[in-house]
Amino acid sequence: SFDESKLPKQSLTVPEEGVSNNNEDNIDSNLIVFHNDEINNYKVIDLLGQGISGQVFQVQNKTDLRYYALKVIKNKKTFKNQALMELKILKTLNKKQEEEEVTSHIIKVHDYFIYHHHLCIVLELLNENLYQILQKNLFKGISLNSISFIIKQILAGVAEIHKINIIHCDLKPENILLKVNQKTEQFSKGETNLL
Repeated sequence: SFDESKLPKQSLTVPEEGVSNNNEDNIDSNLIVFHNDEINNYKVIDLLGQGISGQVFQVQNKTDLRYYALKVIKNKKTFKNQALMELKILKTLNKKQEEEEVTSHIIKVHDYFIYHHHLCIVLELLNENLYQILQKNLFKGISLNSISFIIKQILAGVAEIHKINIIHCDLKPENILLKVNQKTEQFSKGETNLL
């Protein structure tokens, strides 16, 4: 019978050479992550993206078997501090949303922890960001109905953030996450979220 564990591990982090943190981190201070790695209670499925502050992976919770997005922050103090502030703001907004039983269009935090000196934040898993959707559409734009729908939700999210005296300083297509109906490729009502 076929034994998948005998296959070479596929790295999802580039570059994959360890240079610090007991060879757990690469030259960019990113945690080196492989397909099927287990990070706490989460099994790594795929890389969703990477940015200045770290990497985001699709993961599966080994207990409830649900899928999430795992944001692994770079092992640098400035990025950790920035991510801790982001986490505090998201938790405040999520709590407010639960208490008021309203949809505020702010991404939901499910968990957070430290793993090999990296702050890890577990977020709800959404489909694509607005930039990816524009890319798929060859940058020809989005229908007026769809963009109107998205903008209303962005403004509602920004209004919620402003209620707690926070200004979103990085509002860009990459930070606007959407849930798309896979069958119709249409945006689902109430599913534009800010990150």
